[in-house]
Amino acid sequence: MPHFLIKKENIKENFIKVKDKELLSHLYSALRGKTGEIIKFIDEKENIYLSEIKEISKSYLIAKIKSTEKSKRKLDFDLCVLICVLKPD
Repeated sequence: MPHFLIKKENIKENFIKVKDKELLSHLYSALRGKTGEIIKFIDEKENIYLSEIKEISKSYLIAKIKSTEKSKRKLDFDLCVLICVLKPD
């Protein structure tokens, strides 16, 4: 099950409210999320929220948090990305 990134400020009491247009477009149009479906969100503090969609539309999503846990997913190596800028000739 994919994890969707959210900000901690989107969590109020036991509910998650999402207004991010890109994420909503993906959940509503591409994945065709429906009321009652279970999805996972992860915040910047690496907390995973197993949630049930209560309301979904093109402008917002409200999900009820069923459980919370700390993410155990870590890379066991360091990743370094280098970009080479080419000269236009």
